[in-house]
Amino acid sequence: MNTHSITKEQLDKLVETIDSQFESYFQNKESEVSSVRDCFYKPDMYEEQGLYALKDDALKDFPDEIRQKTHEMIATISSVD
Repeated sequence: MNTHSITKEQLDKLVETIDSQFESYFQNKESEVSSVRDCFYKPDMYEEQGLYALKDDALKDFPDEIRQKTHEMIATISSVD
């Protein structure tokens, strides 16, 4: 289970970075998502705080490079706060 939560602003920064860096992957018709944003949700327990979390197994079908970069960014962003 994912334990990191991030704010909307942090999510926006992550999405901007990942989506632009891996634009060709997300625009590919074989990709099941059009943005890494689709891999996040707002858990009920964080609704009041407006925090987002990565869906369980959301990145399992992504190329390793995208998975690693996304996890690195989440760890960096969530540890700064």
